[in-house]
Amino acid sequence: MPQAPVVPITLIGTYDLMKNGGEGQLKSGTVRVVVHPMIDGSKDADTMMKESYKAIASALPPGRVA
Repeated sequence: MPQAPVVPITLIGTYDLMKNGGEGQLKSGTVRVVVHPMIDGSKDADTMMKESYKAIASALPPGRVA
């Protein structure tokens, strides 16, 4: 069965606009959007997840990777 490709996207700066527990209290600011290269959908789900995580983490500032 054909699988859909995955395009990892990193959003940088969202935490500063709405911190945990601050739902409904939005601040103005800048968010940087990083669109990473597509990950082939023919790989197994675990591999695609790991590659997506690695791509997203590569664009985050130090200390912001979960």
